Amino acid sequence: MIDQYDSDSERANAAAYTAIGFHRCTEFDRKREFTDPAGETYGAKPDRYNPITKLYIDEKYAPLNHKKNRATAKRGEAAAAARYDAGFSKAKSRTSYQLKEGWNHAVAKHVGVQQVLSPAVFVPVFEDPIEPEDLDYYYEKKLRVCTRKSLPSYSAWAMFSKLGIPCEFRLHTEAGSSVSFEGYERTKQEEAAAKKAIAAAKRKASRTMG
Repeated sequence: MIDQYDSDSERANAAAYTAIGFHRCTEFDRKREFTDPAGETYGAKPDRYNPITKLYIDEKYAPLNHKKNRATAKRGEAAAAARYDAGFSKAKSRTSYQLKEGWNHAVAKHVGVQQVLSPAVFVPVFEDPIEPEDLDYYYEKKLRVCTRKSLPSYSAWAMFSKLGIPCEFRLHTEAGSSVSFEGYERTKQEEAAAKKAIAAAKRKASRTMG
């Protein structure tokens, strides 16, 4: 058993994850390299693994940041560290600015990992409910996510997906609504088609009037 944890939050929630079949794991089945949007390679590691559904997860206890690539994140984190060490930072702790600036907590980093492994093999899992604006951004960037509360349902979706069985995972919000990645994409496609149709109608009307 791997006893070392990266944070107190991971340690505190260890039993809850173990209860639903996710055991401590700090390596993928083999060494892998991922590539950020700027072409730089990077490594990654999971926090837990379910041997039944064969799903790796990365535990998250805060929203992901929007750093575009590893180099940008490194510069931002270095600048934040300098401000913090000089006493000019509003950050409450090193952890808070690392979450805001660090590559390890960036949407783009997790997109790169998920693109290589597939959403049915790897997913970031949030302890708290995901805010609608954050979920929109994750889905816009093609990142599938879930919460610890919804992880059993996501695990079932992952298992069915590996078997080639069509299904959707719906993430339920605190307000009682639910949204799936597929539903989000359908909505965006419908909105784009509607805008295209309106633009075409306006061009046709303009030519008719002219």
